Amino acid sequence: MKGLDNDMNFRLLINVIWGYQWTKKPTVLTDELTDTLYDQSQGIIDITVKLYDLAQTKAISSGKEALTPELIKQVANESLRLVKPMLNALRTGNVREIAKYPDIYTGNIDLNYEESHKDKFVIPTINKPSVVESDEKPVKIKTKKIPPSEENDIRVIVQNDAGEGLTTYVILKNYGLIKGFEVV
Repeated sequence: MKGLDNDMNFRLLINVIWGYQWTKKPTVLTDELTDTLYDQSQGIIDITVKLYDLAQTKAISSGKEALTPELIKQVANESLRLVKPMLNALRTGNVREIAKYPDIYTGNIDLNYEESHKDKFVIPTINKPSVVESDEKPVKIKTKKIPPSEENDIRVIVQNDAGEGLTTYVILKNYGLIKGFEVV
C-alpha cells in the first residue's frame, strides 16, 4: 500500500474531506495543515481520513474546537502507534525497512540499489517460495515446513482433539489457552 504523493491529488483529497469539518470554530485549510497531514499519514488515504477524524474528535472533546498542525501531530503520536514504524519506513524511503512490511511493500525492491541494477530480489507478499531474478534462469529456494511435534504445540492439540467434533475455539478454551467472551 503506497500512499499518494504530496501533490495535486493529495491536496484534492484534503480539500474534499476538509468540507466535513465538525468543529465549532472552522479552521481554514492551509499548506501547513495539508503538509502535516501528509507527513503524519504518508499519503495513505485510509490513515489520512482517520487521522483527520481523530484530530477533530480530540479538538471537540478538549473544548478547543480548532484544528492545528500541533494537534494533528499529537493525535498521530497517540493513535497511530501501531503503524508508526511503517510510516517512518515510508518517510525515510529506506527500502530495507519498507521491505519488512508487506502491507506497504508495492513491488520489486532492488536491495542492491547502490550497485548495478542487474540483479533484483522479488520479495513475495504471500506464502510462495522466494525467487531471485537475474540474467540466468530463476533459482527457487525451497521452504521447509516444520511438522508439529510437541504436546504443547497448539497444532498438535487441535489435531488430536478435532476428531471429537469440537471446534478449534472450544478445544483451545478447554486447554486454557484462550479465554472465553464471558471473561472480557
